[in-house]
Amino acid sequence: MYRPTMPSYWPETATSIAIHIDPSNNLDLIAPYGLNDFFNLIIRPTPEFNTEIVEKRLVDKRWQTEWEKLEYIKNISMVSVLNFKVGCRVPGYFLFLL
Repeated sequence: MYRPTMPSYWPETATSIAIHIDPSNNLDLIAPYGLNDFFNLIIRPTPEFNTEIVEKRLVDKRWQTEWEKLEYIKNISMVSVLNFKVGCRVPGYFLFLL
């Protein structure tokens, strides 16, 4: 299974999602901070990123204008995030695991 070496590559937990297609056309879903924030429209910085970067992205990308219910949480709770790590391999089709 493909595993990123640095989950802090992504500034926000909700954008920390990747899909890798292996040579056999299996899909690997990688979500080091889980999918909870993604599905609940929550933007929060990953532990290693500066909150100013995330706040600038919120403004520059106009996320809260596009999605009115989007919630920004400045302080990350590692307990709530790390309990929802996801990593799975799905042959031939896509599946979310929570």
